Amino acid sequence: MMRQFYILFALLFLTACNDGDVLTVDLQFDKELSMCTNNTESFLIYDLREDPSESLSLIIPRGSNQEYPFTLATETNVPTTFTINASSNRFIYRTYNRAVGNTELCEAIPPANLTITEDYEATSGTAHATVVIEDDDGDGVPNEFEGISGEPNEEGIYMDSLDTDGDGFPNYIDEDDDNDNVPTRFEIDNSDGDNDPTTNPLNSDTNSANPDNIPDYL
Repeated sequence: MMRQFYILFALLFLTACNDGDVLTVDLQFDKELSMCTNNTESFLIYDLREDPSESLSLIIPRGSNQEYPFTLATETNVPTTFTINASSNRFIYRTYNRAVGNTELCEAIPPANLTITEDYEATSGTAHATVVIEDDDGDGVPNEFEGISGEPNEEGIYMDSLDTDGDGFPNYIDEDDDNDNVPTRFEIDNSDGDNDPTTNPLNSDTNSANPDNIPDYL
C-alpha cells in the first residue's frame, strides 16, 4: 500500500557503503513522496527520479498498529526530526539500471531485472520531515476528508465534489459545510490529535430522542 505525503527531507552528507568516501547529494527531489506500509516493522518513505534513475529513501521504525509515521504538527509546523544511525533510522540514496516503477520499492522481492548500480547510506546525521495538510477552506477539515472527486474545471475547482448544503460550493472550499451560519471550524473536534474530524465528530443530538448520526458540521 502506498500513501501520498508532502514532506521535505534535509540531510546533507551520505557515506558510501563500499569505500567510505563522502558524497554530497542533490536533494532537489519532488516533495510529493510515496510511503510503503506493507512492512509491519518499518515505514519506507521514498521519492523516485527517472533521469537519472535514482531514489531517496527514509526507513523508520513502525509501532504496533501505527498507521502514520509522523505526529502532525499543522499549527506549529514543527518538523519531526529523526537521528540517522544506519540501523533503526536509515537514509539511503540509490541509482538503478533502469527506471523504477512506483510500487517496485515496496515489493518484498525486487524484480529480477532491477539492479542497484550505486548504493549510499548515511551513517549519521538528521532527517527533518514536515507533513503539510491541505485544507483549502481553512475549516479544520483536511481536503482528503471533504469528498473531493471528479476532475477540476478551468478554474481548478472540483465541482463534482461533495456539497452538503447544495450552495454550489463544494465542502472543501466551503467554510460552512451545512449552511447553518456556524462555521465548520466551530463544529468539529480534533482533540484526539489525528487531524481527522471524522474519527471523533461533534454530534450534539447523539443523546436526543431522535439522533440523526450526522456530525454537527454536516
